[in-house]
Amino acid sequence: MTQIDKRPSLKAPANDEGSANAQSGAQGASTDAVQYTLVLHQVHRAIGEKRLTDAERAFYERSISKDAAKTAGRRVGPADACAEFARCANAYHASASAGELTGYGPLRMRYGVALALSIAAQLPEHDALTSGVSEASARAEVTLELTAPARRKATRALRTVLSGDDVALARLRTASEGGRMKSGRSRAFALLAAEVKYAREHVVASVLNDAGLTPAVLDALVASSQTVAEARAARTTKRNAKQALRGALAEPTGRLVHEMRLMLAGARDARKTDPTLPDVTSYLVSHRAPAAKPPDHA
Repeated sequence: MTQIDKRPSLKAPANDEGSANAQSGAQGASTDAVQYTLVLHQVHRAIGEKRLTDAERAFYERSISKDAAKTAGRRVGPADACAEFARCANAYHASASAGELTGYGPLRMRYGVALALSIAAQLPEHDALTSGVSEASARAEVTLELTAPARRKATRALRTVLSGDDVALARLRTASEGGRMKSGRSRAFALLAAEVKYAREHVVASVLNDAGLTPAVLDALVASSQTVAEARAARTTKRNAKQALRGALAEPTGRLVHEMRLMLAGARDARKTDPTLPDVTSYLVSHRAPAAKPPDHA
């Protein structure tokens, strides 16, 4: 049977390096997903693919409340939970089938595997949304970087041609100050584009041309601002969709971590009488020894 690494890294990488890294990370996550999904299917076949009854499934679901499952699931990436469960199930499915794990038999193993497969089926959409957020962010950042010199030059020129308009200068000052912070650059660009439109409506064209604010320069600034705005909108849409999906996956992910905890606890207990059983742990499940009781002092 296919073996998988002890702790595969299945999360998409940070998005700071742009769309190229996002695509590379998505490809790596996709490869890992194929690997642990294959293992889950193999375990499913090995322990029997008979579907659980509604009563059986409901019984197992009652072992952890919805709120507790959601809380646990928010702390863990769904891909990480699937990968870790697959690794543990791969090690213990034969023991579960033989009734060697304390309190965790083949029926419950089938429940856990089916739960993991249902989560894994939704992860390609999750990965695509993660990649989409990264690409939209990168597109906005690249546009902002490429247009930075032109924006600074246009801001200085606008201060000159709008020097007699205190209200317009105050708006321009707000745009300039907002652009000093990375988090405010997109908004500052939109404000600058608005001032470009205002200048075209209130300043003589020949004066704008003389200040270097030719139609070509102004059109390029407006177009770049629109590109950034569209990228921001796409990022927001995909981020909201990703958060909604992540929220929907929180409860089943928490239930899967709960199943892994029970499986490993059953194996740990069984090893007390049969040390030949595999000794498998997971970084997602804490096994803390109970605190020692302080001695009584007479």
